[in-house]
Amino acid sequence: MDNNWKEEDLADAKAVTDEVTEEAIAEEKQADTPARKRRTWPWMLLFLLIAAAAFVRYAPEPMRDRYLSPLMQWLPDAQREIVKSPPPKKEPEAAPAPKPPVAPPEAAAKPAPATIERIVPASSDEINRVLSAMTNLQGELTTLRQQQQQLEQQQRAVQLMQLRTRLNWISNPANHLPQLQLAWEEVSLMPVLSEDERKQAQSMLKLAQQSMQKLQGWQQVLRRSAESLTRVEHDNIIPKFEYGWLNWIVGQFSIRPSLSREEADDAALRQALINTSRNLEMEVWPQKREWLELRAKLQLRMLADEKGNESEGGKAIDLPESFDAIRADIATLRSSAAVWLERL
Repeated sequence: MDNNWKEEDLADAKAVTDEVTEEAIAEEKQADTPARKRRTWPWMLLFLLIAAAAFVRYAPEPMRDRYLSPLMQWLPDAQREIVKSPPPKKEPEAAPAPKPPVAPPEAAAKPAPATIERIVPASSDEINRVLSAMTNLQGELTTLRQQQQQLEQQQRAVQLMQLRTRLNWISNPANHLPQLQLAWEEVSLMPVLSEDERKQAQSMLKLAQQSMQKLQGWQQVLRRSAESLTRVEHDNIIPKFEYGWLNWIVGQFSIRPSLSREEADDAALRQALINTSRNLEMEVWPQKREWLELRAKLQLRMLADEKGNESEGGKAIDLPESFDAIRADIATLRSSAAVWLERL
């Protein structure tokens, strides 16, 4: 439509130009004087400029170049530049985007109308299927509960069996204090115990730990005391011979000088301390009379070594006068396990 409109305008402009040209030619023919010709020349030039401007404005570019090239040669330089550069076309301004309609606050606050669904009554077959599915599901749940109860009962039976095993282990006199301590520690951690039973197991564990610390402390004192006593050994007085077979015979026999009384007493005391330390580990308790005699010998030997401290009373030895207290604690550990085992 735009191109057709431009061609119509170009045709009108051309027609106007032809008419103006014909009129100008007719007037020139009619004019007799040169002054009249001079008056018509500016008007002709004005009409030519108007026609050229209209042609430049609306004609396509190839047509402009074709028809305006001969005309450009006759125009002055200033007018030629005006014809070559037509006025820029104004682009149509974009229409502003329409603003979305703002809903009034009352309309926005109104909730959407709830859709009313029609309730279709279920058939008897569907109801029976749902009831049957619910019955099956309830049966499966009941079976799962029964299986869970059976597993819990089996787990409890296993835990009770482990508890009986540990209590039998504790009550057995063949087991010693280190084993009793470990067994009570396992019992105190079992999940099958009630709150009171757990407290009892923890109290027995604490008693076993205290007794074990006392026993280990006494063993260390006995070993250190035995190591502090000097062990004297004399060399064999039989000389070595030149021949090897004679040296072998000499090795079968030895003649050594006898120990002094003090050296013999120290050696006997040292061996008695070592034996007592081993017996305490195996819970072989010494007789009260023998233990008091051994303890007194050790105390006198320590006083003899501390010559400068005799006036101060000497250093007290860290050994008990009897082992009745620790023996009673061990008996309590075993008797508590035996009573608990009877209740089970």
